[in-house]
Amino acid sequence: MKKGLSKKNKAIIAIVFVILIIGFGIFAWWKAKEKPKTPDEVFDSVLASFNSKDPKSFENVYQISDIGEQALPRLTSMIESNSIYERWVAIVCLSTLLRNNQDLKDQIIPELEKALDDKNDYLKMLSAAELCSFGEIKGLPVLITSLKSDEISIFSDPPSPVSLRANMHLEQYTGKDFDYEYDDKDKREDAVEGWEGWWKKNKDSLVWDGEKDLFEVK
Repeated sequence: MKKGLSKKNKAIIAIVFVILIIGFGIFAWWKAKEKPKTPDEVFDSVLASFNSKDPKSFENVYQISDIGEQALPRLTSMIESNSIYERWVAIVCLSTLLRNNQDLKDQIIPELEKALDDKNDYLKMLSAAELCSFGEIKGLPVLITSLKSDEISIFSDPPSPVSLRANMHLEQYTGKDFDYEYDDKDKREDAVEGWEGWWKKNKDSLVWDGEKDLFEVK
C-alpha cells in the first residue's frame, strides 16, 4: 500500500504554490504599472529599428498606424522628409490609417498626392497605387509613367522592378491588359504606348466603381 505525502512534503508543495501565486501577482502588478508608449516613443522606436538588410524590420511600420489619428501630424510632416525611409513610412501608414478610418480622407488624400512628385520612382509609384485604391484618378497617369522606370522597388521582399509593379496595379485597377513584359523590350514599349493611348482616349470618361475597386469607362 502506497503511503501518502508526508507532512514535510505537503508543506514544501504549499510553500512553492504560494511563491508562484505571489510571483504571478507581482508580474501582473508590474505589467499594470508599465506605462504605454507615447506616439512619439512609438515613432522613434520604429524608425530606430529600421535595417535595410532585414526585411522583417519593414513590418514594424504598422506599429505607427496602430496609433490611429494621433499619428497624423508627424506622418504628414514626414511625407516630404529628406529620409527616403521616412517618406516610405508616411505613405504606408497614411494609407493604412485611411483604410481603417474613411473619415480621415480629406486629411490624408492631399498628403498622398504630394508624394506623386517624389524624386524616387518607387515611392512615386507606391503613392499612385495607393491613391488608385481609394478611387483617386490622379494615380493612374503616374502609374503609366512609372512603366518607363528602370528603378527597383525598395522596402519590399523580394525587391522587384518599379515598372513591373506599376503594370500590375494598372491591370488591377482598370481590368485592362496590354501584354506588358518586363524582360521583352519591344513588348514593354508596345505596352507603354497602349496604356498611354488608352489614358488619352478615356481619361475624361473614367469613373470609379467602389464595389469592383475598378476604374471603368462610363
